[in-house]
Amino acid sequence: MKTQRFPVGIETFSIIREDGFVYVDKTEYIHQLVSDSGLYFLSRPRRFGKSLLLSTIEAFFTGRRELFKGLAIDSYNHSWERHPVFRLNFVNAALSSVDGLKSLMHSYLCSWESKYGITDTGFDYPQRFQRCIEAAVNCTGKKAVILIDEYDKALVSSLDDAELNGQFRAFLKPIYGTLKAAGAHIRFALITGVSRFSRLSIFSDINNLSDISFSDRFAAICGITEEEMLTQCQGGIRELAEYMGVDYSHMTQILKRQYDGYHFTPECPDIYNPFSLFSAFQLKAIDNYWFATGTPTFLIRSLRNSGTYLPDLLHNEADVTELSDIDSYQSSAIGLLFQTGYLTIKRFDPDYQTYLLGLPNLEVANGFFKDLLPEYMDTSKSAGFKEIRAFIKDVKEGDPESFIIRLQSFLADIPYENLLLFHNPQYRPLGNTLISNNYHTL
Repeated sequence: MKTQRFPVGIETFSIIREDGFVYVDKTEYIHQLVSDSGLYFLSRPRRFGKSLLLSTIEAFFTGRRELFKGLAIDSYNHSWERHPVFRLNFVNAALSSVDGLKSLMHSYLCSWESKYGITDTGFDYPQRFQRCIEAAVNCTGKKAVILIDEYDKALVSSLDDAELNGQFRAFLKPIYGTLKAAGAHIRFALITGVSRFSRLSIFSDINNLSDISFSDRFAAICGITEEEMLTQCQGGIRELAEYMGVDYSHMTQILKRQYDGYHFTPECPDIYNPFSLFSAFQLKAIDNYWFATGTPTFLIRSLRNSGTYLPDLLHNEADVTELSDIDSYQSSAIGLLFQTGYLTIKRFDPDYQTYLLGLPNLEVANGFFKDLLPEYMDTSKSAGFKEIRAFIKDVKEGDPESFIIRLQSFLADIPYENLLLFHNPQYRPLGNTLISNNYHTL
């Protein structure tokens, strides 16, 4: 069997298809989206394939049918007409001030104005954007397609700076409002990001925007389902199993514990993290790849500032409003943790319309709590790792006395103000430690 090549960090559909990388076929979902004109919004955690999704849709609307040969969408009777596509990606904007956003937007606008022969540029950013869309439609005779990647990058990065966050909001809202002003000229639009902001009202002017983030129909549009992994990534699983000296079945169990477990809707199938899964196949090793690509500093600040009771992270209940709407990093720690991929849906209670949340897999659990430890103790990250290894060694060697002594010392080193975060009536003090009346929840 030919060795499979996995596109780690490659987010361009044409490169994946032309260079022979594995493409997990998501075009059935794309067919469902593009069959009707519409404006859509999708939130998913970072590194879950949002950029690749937009790149694939861009290839569809620019008529590159040859790239879709053999994929699900190729069997449908689409016209494959070329449309003018406007794609914005805010992920690489300089975000120390609003000038970084302005510079990036100006660069996009200059390119489009040059392409469609616009010489009078003496307007503000939203007007220039609208004029570009209208000019493109006039030049091509086809309605425009708008694809916006990481719409919330600036907003998430400034959650703990109210003044800067307000400046970003003020700049972006009229830009996105262009989608309504130019609505008659738009064939299709998709906006993606990590979070959805409620009081931001950044999309309040777009009254026909469909949020598919919680749609069971599109639950697996990003990420990789277990069925997709087992049917489309068999070569990667087999080679990794052989390299690690385990059988195929055992390898699938290891991958499931490490990278599976994401659920974005009540009826969502098990979703694997695509970046970590492909990295494991490509690098022939099980590691915390996704977590290593970003430090959740603002999430940890959010936990501390919101007074979140840490054991509840393992079994927290929330309603759909808390999961889908974010006001600030101070009041929405659980919502932020869910939308950014550190918590996921474990169960849905239809009677009370509530979700039971928990950590999705070992990768997230290992990485997240290792980063939490230095924030709640007067210790470095490396010292924290040594403590964790020592606890594990005690358990493996069957030495409960050493474990208890170490635990008492460990908890005694936690500053008093941080220890208050563990305060709960079900916990009672015992010396320098805490004993839970429900100890199995710790």
